[in-house]
Amino acid sequence: FDLALESNIVLIGNLETGHILYQKNADQKTNAGSITKLLSAGVALENIDINNVITINDTIYSNLPAKADLVLGERIKVIDLIKMALIMSSNDAINALANHLGYYDFLNMMNSKANELGMYNSHFDNPVGFDSEGNYSNALDLFQLAKYIYNNFPIIGEITTSKAITITSESNIKHLVVPTNLIIDELENFWGGKTGTT
Repeated sequence: FDLALESNIVLIGNLETGHILYQKNADQKTNAGSITKLLSAGVALENIDINNVITINDTIYSNLPAKADLVLGERIKVIDLIKMALIMSSNDAINALANHLGYYDFLNMMNSKANELGMYNSHFDNPVGFDSEGNYSNALDLFQLAKYIYNNFPIIGEITTSKAITITSESNIKHLVVPTNLIIDELENFWGGKTGTT
């Protein structure tokens, strides 16, 4: 590969075969940023029926970091929270899902799943990807995560190739969901995925 890269950490691999085609500092500890939400979405999809409706009650609302994407008392489907989390990278949506299952239980599920996937140099102390000493990964581990998502959750591919959409919750509240991923229109046969600002 003759690549002009801005990033100091790179991994290019085949998600079907697991073959790594190119890597640079792929074992270097780093923060995964909002790519963390891929793991959170996988855990949510494994543990909650996507058609369930969650009420943003006082407990959930008080634990939302932004309190911008959801309304106190709003009733919204799990699948719509996952769409908000993956398309527009909503921290509130992921936190609502985590608090629905029990915040620390959800984190335990995330770390157990990471260990199960062989992500031995990763740890997650929040479900959204906020920078912290206890929230870290590396490109090799994130490749394991990407393989898990790609091979088990085609719905995530469908969701993350979405253009801007409007979600109407069960409370008839409308949410404009605009993608943070700027390469959706630039790659032919783009399957999907998640960006992280960090």
